[in-house]
Amino acid sequence: MSRWRWSGCSVLVLALACQAGQAQSRLESLRRDTRGDSAPGQQPSRNDGSGSWWNSSWNPPSTTFPGDGWVGAVIVAGATVTSPIWAPLILLQDDFDNPAGFPGRPYALPNVGYLQTTHPWIDNTDREWLDADYLKPWGLRLSVEDGNDFNGLNRLGAAVVFDTTSRFGLSSRWDWLTEQRDGRSDETLLGDAHLTFRLAQATWAQFYLGAGARWLIDSHRKAAGFSAIYGADFFPIDPVIISTSVDLGNLDSAFAIRGRLAVGVRLGRWEAFAGYDHQRIGDVRITGPMLGLRRWF
Repeated sequence: MSRWRWSGCSVLVLALACQAGQAQSRLESLRRDTRGDSAPGQQPSRNDGSGSWWNSSWNPPSTTFPGDGWVGAVIVAGATVTSPIWAPLILLQDDFDNPAGFPGRPYALPNVGYLQTTHPWIDNTDREWLDADYLKPWGLRLSVEDGNDFNGLNRLGAAVVFDTTSRFGLSSRWDWLTEQRDGRSDETLLGDAHLTFRLAQATWAQFYLGAGARWLIDSHRKAAGFSAIYGADFFPIDPVIISTSVDLGNLDSAFAIRGRLAVGVRLGRWEAFAGYDHQRIGDVRITGPMLGLRRWF
């Protein structure tokens, strides 16, 4: 009889432990990771390189480099690391000679995707202020979007991008996360802001990079960290618009990385877009498809 009683108690303890583990939402895990805390019974994921997303047991394949050993390695590594800087300049044949003019929307000018870069300065002959092809020394984009991972986590996002002829600009993105799990609701706010520089430009594409900060704000936790962003916009054919970016940094004690790809269709000065957003902060993934609407000014 005592054996059955002991077995019943063991099953009850295991059930309660499983329920407690399931009760913790991903947003609670996100707050824990930004503090550098480990989940109960787990080792920190960034202690000795044997954690979850990098593993010291992985060894890169041996590669034979040209030249004398380390010299060739340095050349190849340097060319690879710096390629996001010099490759767009070569691809877009940008020599920084011509400043860009911003129309009211993409494909407003004949044979031009978005930026007018073929004149030494902005030429508004026969154009009025409210015309879509009126060229300005600045451009502005506002967007809203909704994403869901179909596992209880929803992301409502908003973004603003401001750019100028000087190539310097500002961008900011805000994400309101809500999670439904085990009959409970949890929510938090993620945001970032960057000072950007348009690295390379042409009538059909633009590449940019930037640096700034990211943050988390809710009633349980406040955290902040560094963020660097690299992205590009392509205007291959009217009315298609392709936007992609990757940013990485930290949120307090947690490493953070995010990648996005969106394909849009221009509807006048509006753009309807769909894509995929993948974000990882510590060991927490915030990922899923998205739908959105963007207004060009």
